[in-house]
Amino acid sequence: MQRSPGQRSLTVFLVLAAVAGTTLVGRLAGANAITAGFLYLLAVLFLTLHRGLFAGAVASISCTLTFNYFFLPPLHTLTIAEPANWAALAAFGITAVVTGRLVAAERHRAEEAEAKRRDTQTLYDLCFGLFTATNRPGRLDEAAAHTLAALGAARGGLVLVEEGRARSVWATGETEAMAAEAGVRRAIASEQVVELEPAGGIRRLAAPLAVGGRLSGALVVTGGRTDPELLASAGRLLALAIERDHLIEQSTRSEALAASDRLKTALLRAVSHDLRSPLTAMAIGLEALLRNTPESSPDRIRLLVVARERERLGRRVDQLLTAARLEAGLLRPHFEPIPAAELFRAARENLELVLSDRKVEIEIARDCPELATDAALVVEVLVNLIENAARVSPPHSELRLSAVGEGGDTGVRAPTSVVLEVADRGPGLPAGLAEQFAASTSDRSASTSLPLPRLSEGGRGGLGLAIVRQLAAACGGSFDLRDRAGGGAAARLILPAFRPEPGDLEEREE
Repeated sequence: MQRSPGQRSLTVFLVLAAVAGTTLVGRLAGANAITAGFLYLLAVLFLTLHRGLFAGAVASISCTLTFNYFFLPPLHTLTIAEPANWAALAAFGITAVVTGRLVAAERHRAEEAEAKRRDTQTLYDLCFGLFTATNRPGRLDEAAAHTLAALGAARGGLVLVEEGRARSVWATGETEAMAAEAGVRRAIASEQVVELEPAGGIRRLAAPLAVGGRLSGALVVTGGRTDPELLASAGRLLALAIERDHLIEQSTRSEALAASDRLKTALLRAVSHDLRSPLTAMAIGLEALLRNTPESSPDRIRLLVVARERERLGRRVDQLLTAARLEAGLLRPHFEPIPAAELFRAARENLELVLSDRKVEIEIARDCPELATDAALVVEVLVNLIENAARVSPPHSELRLSAVGEGGDTGVRAPTSVVLEVADRGPGLPAGLAEQFAASTSDRSASTSLPLPRLSEGGRGGLGLAIVRQLAAACGGSFDLRDRAGGGAAARLILPAFRPEPGDLEEREE
C-alpha cells in the first residue's frame, strides 16, 4: 500500500516511541541481554503487524542499535568488546528483519483475503439485488443505480451501444457527454476497465458491459470502490441483468403473439363458417332459379351474372382465408414437381362460367421445365389473375396463358425458374402501378400488403393482387405486372423450376 509522506513520518514517530518505551521497560526491570532481545523482537513483530513492512524495517534497525547501546557491553556505546556479542547482535538483527518480513507478508495476505471477501460479499449482494430480490424485471436506471450503490459510488452513469452508436441512457452526477469520452469508447471496444479523467480529484473508471456479444456498453463509476477486477465483475453482472430484462420482454412479446395467433385461428374458423354458409345458400338458390328459368328469358342472363359474381366472391373468400392461414402458420406450402400445363388446366376448370364465352390460348415452351411449388396455391394465384384479366378485357377478346423457363444458359444449364404469364388486351396498367410492384420487389422488408390502386383505376389493383403477391412469396416466387406490346397487360408469376436429382431421373426412366 502506498503511503503519503505524512503517514511515513507518523510511522517513524510511532516506531521510535515504541522502541524507547521498550528500552525504558527493559532498563527499569533490569533485564539482561537475552530478555531485552526478546522484548525488542516482540516490539518489531507488533509494529510490523499493525503498521506494515516499513514500520517493521525501521523498528528492526532501531531495536538493533538500542539493543547494542543499552544492553551489550560496553554499555552506552555502539562498540562491542566480546566477539560472542557480535554474533548475538547479528542474530538479533537477522531475526528481527526476517520475522518482520514474514509478519508483513502474512499481514498483506490477510488484507488481500479480506479484500477478496469484501468483493465476494459485494458481488453476492449485487447479484441478489439484480436477479433474485424481485421477479419484476427492473428498469435500466434501477439496475445501474443498484450497481453503483453496491460499489459505494455516489456518481456514475450507464452507456449502451445501439445501432453502432454509444448513447447515455442513465446518469447521476454525470452528463450525457460521458458517452463521447474516449476512455468510455475504449472500454467498450476493448472490453476492459479503463481509467477516465478524474472529476474534482475523484477517481473515475469505465467498466465494460458485454455478454457474448449480445450487449455492448459501459458503466461509468466515480468514487467508491475502484478495484478493476471488482468493477469488471460488477459490469458483467449488470450486463447479464440487462440482457435478462431484454429476454423477458421478448418472451412477453412472444406470448402476446402466440395469444394473438390463437385468437386469429378462432376468428378464422368463425369467419370461414359465417361467410361460407350464406354463399352456399346463394349457390343453391341460384341453381334452382336457373333450372326454372327458360333459356330465352332475359332474367337468365341476369342470373348468370349474379352466379358469376357469387363464384368470384367465394373464390376471394377462399383466397383471403388461405392467405390468413399462411400468415398465422396454420398452413405450410407443400412443394412438389408439377408441369405448367396441369396448373393451367386446373385454373381453367375453376373458371368455367367466367371463360365460357372467351377464347384462351395456351403456349408452353418446349424446354419449359416442371415447377417445384405448391400446386394448390399456384392454382389460386392463376385463377385470380385469369379472372382479373377477363374482367378488364373487352367481351370475347382472347386471353393468353404462357410458360417459359428462365435463368439457365442455353444448351448448357437447365432453367432455374419458370415464368407463368397471363396476358390480356384490356386497357393496360394504371399509371404508377408497375413502378409500385418493381419497388416492392427490390425492397425485401416491404409489407406483403402492398398499397395498390383502387379497383376503379382500371380494375387492376385492390385486394386481389395483394393476395396474389403474398401467395407467390409463400410458393418461393415473385410476381410483377407490365404493359403488353400491342395493348393490354401481362401478369407474370416467377416460380422456381424443379431440379431432379440423378436418382429421380433414373426412377422416371424405369
